[in-house]
Amino acid sequence: MSSYVDPTTLLPFHSEMTFNEGRRRFSSKLTINQDYGTATTDSGNRIEIPVGTQRLSLALYVLRTLSLSPPKRSALSILVNNQPKTLFITALKRENVQIGSQTIPAVQFSLTTDDADGDKYQIRVGSATISVWLPLRLTAVTELGPIRADLVTIPVTSQ
Repeated sequence: MSSYVDPTTLLPFHSEMTFNEGRRRFSSKLTINQDYGTATTDSGNRIEIPVGTQRLSLALYVLRTLSLSPPKRSALSILVNNQPKTLFITALKRENVQIGSQTIPAVQFSLTTDDADGDKYQIRVGSATISVWLPLRLTAVTELGPIRADLVTIPVTSQ
C-alpha cells in the first residue's frame, strides 16, 4: 500500500494498493479529489466519497491525532475495497498490557464499521497511554481463527 497525502491536512490525494494473498490478486490505483468528494480508479470509474475520506492505512496514522480516553468515540470516513465506509473508534477501557516481562498501561479501542455486521472481525487495539499513540497489541477474529499481534523489541546483537 502506498498513499500520498497533503502534509497540511493529512488527507490522501493518490493511493496504490497491490495484494497477493494465495490465489487472490488485487491491484488498484486511486486519484482522490478531496475538494469535490470523488475518487477515480485507474480504469476511470468515479466513486462518490465524503470529503475528508482516508485510506485505511492512513486512518491508523490519523488515530494518533485523536483525543480518545474511555468512553469517547470518534468516526472517520475510509475507503475499503473502493467503497466509502465509516470507521468508528471507541475507547473501551483502561487496561494493563503484558508484553514480555513489561506491564504497560494502555487503553483498549474497538474498530468497527457502519456495515450491518460492523464488528464482524472484533478488532481491538491496545494503545499505550503515553503522550504518543503507540499501538501495543492488535487482536481480531478472522475466518481462519483468532489473531494477535504484539509490538515487541528485539535486542540486536553485533555479529
